[in-house]
Amino acid sequence: MDSKDIIQFLKSEPMTFTYEEIEQMMDDELSKAPEEMDTDFVDMCAEVLNNAVSESTKNKKIKNKRIKITKILSCAVIIVAVLGIAIPVSAKYINNDTSNKIVKFYEEHFSVDLGSGETDSDKHLDENTELVGKLKDGGFDQVILPVALLNDYTYTVDIAESKSFLSALISFSASDTDLKISAAISKYKNNYIASLLDEELKVSFEYDSAKQITINGMDVFVFSNENFSTITYVDKDTFYDFQLNNCSFDSAISIAESLEEGE
Repeated sequence: MDSKDIIQFLKSEPMTFTYEEIEQMMDDELSKAPEEMDTDFVDMCAEVLNNAVSESTKNKKIKNKRIKITKILSCAVIIVAVLGIAIPVSAKYINNDTSNKIVKFYEEHFSVDLGSGETDSDKHLDENTELVGKLKDGGFDQVILPVALLNDYTYTVDIAESKSFLSALISFSASDTDLKISAAISKYKNNYIASLLDEELKVSFEYDSAKQITINGMDVFVFSNENFSTITYVDKDTFYDFQLNNCSFDSAISIAESLEEGE
């Protein structure tokens, strides 16, 4: 397994290493000839160690540390702390539970290849549900929404139409929580959905967690950081995107899983 394989593995699997183990992997890479060295891997190791040291120092849990200075390609200097405790390889990678054929991680963002996932739900909501009825009146049929939002939140909805798609913007809120949720639903005409599925959707926020859930035969994707989450999926010709402020990863997953309650 070379360093590029290791990077891909770390991005897809939750793992922990000691400082010494990370330092050893970095030193092994630094010992190679310059033309063979993978500087991205070295930089990642350095960033992980430096972030961990900064966090530990901020929390005042570390009193003593040994610093080692190493040259990269004889010009760049990185400083690493060597402490014998286990740390996550990187916060960005520790909660990535998705198919690497569909979700990819880049330096600052995830991307989703929705066309490689399942995009055809076998359940939909009862059209007698108030919000579903309003969406149907606006041209949306076979709607699939998280039931948790229908049961516990009030909402406002605005529907508009363009030449290529219908759009619905929905704001959900509840008096007993500071969680704010907005949903953008786009129903594409004339198979324009194919153009969306042909492209990777960039998830631009610096999320540290990602999860893929198959619900009603449809792939649903949840992305999250400490304060913000996104739920996104495609059903037939309709794209759903939920933005959840003040929402934890677990809470976002619970909301997404309530899609299973469709009829």
